[in-house]
Amino acid sequence: MTHRYWLPLMFAAFGAVLAARADSPTPTKPRAGAGSGSQLTIEEVRNRCKKLLEMQEAVFRETKSLDNDLQEAEDDKARNAVVQKSNDQCVDQNKIVIECTKALDMLEEEGSTVAFPESFRLLRKDMMNVETRLKSSDVGAMTQNIEEDIIEELKQMVEDLWSLKRFGPARPSDDIKGKLLGLRAELKRVRSMQIRVNNRTKMYHEAYPDEEQLKPENAKDPKVKAKLEQIQKELEELSNKEATIQRIIREIVQRRSK
Repeated sequence: MTHRYWLPLMFAAFGAVLAARADSPTPTKPRAGAGSGSQLTIEEVRNRCKKLLEMQEAVFRETKSLDNDLQEAEDDKARNAVVQKSNDQCVDQNKIVIECTKALDMLEEEGSTVAFPESFRLLRKDMMNVETRLKSSDVGAMTQNIEEDIIEELKQMVEDLWSLKRFGPARPSDDIKGKLLGLRAELKRVRSMQIRVNNRTKMYHEAYPDEEQLKPENAKDPKVKAKLEQIQKELEELSNKEATIQRIIREIVQRRSK
């Protein structure tokens, strides 16, 4: 989705909020404490995000170290040591997936936002793909790139959750300023998701410019075949993410226009 499509969708979303405001009754003063539970939930998710960031950075550092060890390995004993350590990192990555699921469950239960739960859901798929790669001792550049992508997304998520807490669900539904700022926080999250999809697509294309290279049936080595099957799965997920992003934008417009 280029800016040619992104900007009209964004303006349509803002327009929907303004149109809803024009038809809405005179705003009433929100009751004291309204939205405090939602704010608390988002802050808890934000703290989990910080924890996830620390955990993923630790796995990334170890993955880089294992990649160096693998490049320098001169015998089967050294290579087997890398395999064992990679399996250990797979266990740590699974803990990250579990922690991400907890954050997702909290956001879904809170229920005031569309983009953030979906963003966590897509992020969890990347985390699970890293887990699969580490299980097969794939500690190379592409695995590291996905890990770096997760780290950058978590950093951005921490910032976006702060914006959501400040401007989003805590605002009364008839507060036009709150609705616009909350909308901006959600659209910013969607834009970040789109950038990740674009960057990931570029990464795969640069690594495998020839589509024939990606066909598992062309691989004779079982390990290479398994790796290509994993990449095909990730490419299919990328395609699904594009459709998900477009659906999220439509849902945001519908929700915020009410």
